Amino acid sequence: MSNDASMPRIRRPKKVLSPSAKYEIWLRLVRGEATIAQAATEAGVDRSTIIRLRQVAKDGP
Repeated sequence: MSNDASMPRIRRPKKVLSPSAKYEIWLRLVRGEATIAQAATEAGVDRSTIIRLRQVAKDGP
């Protein structure tokens, strides 16, 4: 197994979530219906996106 550091990693294109999708994810998190990892997998985004979404909702405008 070779680990070639010169090979670039393939990144997925950025997925943009609609405001309503973000709200639904936030509600599921607040209700305890999904974990951050589950919500990220279902939405097709990275966990950091869900963490940021939750933080923005918590902080408010």
